[in-house]
Amino acid sequence: MESARDQDDPQRRSCIFRMILALLMLGPVVLRNDTSTIPPNHRWRYDRFVTTAKQLPVDVDCTYRVLEGGHVRLELMSEDNLEALRRGRKYETIQVSKDGSLHQEIGVPGTFAIVVWNDDEQRPAEVAIRLALDFSGKSLNPPRTLSTERKFTVILLSFVGFILIVTLSARVLLNAMKTHSLTSFHTPDAPGSIPPTPARAPDYKQD
Repeated sequence: MESARDQDDPQRRSCIFRMILALLMLGPVVLRNDTSTIPPNHRWRYDRFVTTAKQLPVDVDCTYRVLEGGHVRLELMSEDNLEALRRGRKYETIQVSKDGSLHQEIGVPGTFAIVVWNDDEQRPAEVAIRLALDFSGKSLNPPRTLSTERKFTVILLSFVGFILIVTLSARVLLNAMKTHSLTSFHTPDAPGSIPPTPARAPDYKQD
């Protein structure tokens, strides 16, 4: 089922205008933020968007919330696979989500589509959908990296901490060795023990 929203209407032209504005501002743009009713029995609707080489990478952020009925899932796919879906042929997806959100970084130019399915056999699905694209190049899940200065600081602190640990461990070990040495050579007599008899020099008699 092809969505009527994908036709060349004022709302679609408004989406294109917002995408162009986002490119100029290098920031995120919301293409869809409304509620749709999807008929039952594996019906679907979709929204298209285009990426160019100058935009890349583009972060796709699509979330949905089922307000009433239906078993809903999202699919992100290329335009070729969308056409295969429309013709009832086998198609492939870039990502699938059933937990209410879909996040994907796109690194190639082309036309893509977000497809919203209602897999319920009998009940229509009323779904609140928000689709946003971020052209700023900031990943939705950026890797946690440190700057050169922070790396140097971490290394320096780690080295200082290592030296302190080694120094303290050496002091503890030396103190333990000294204590053991003193205990070995100056062991006090146990209570009730008989002190040892000093050795006597042999007597020599003169003839």
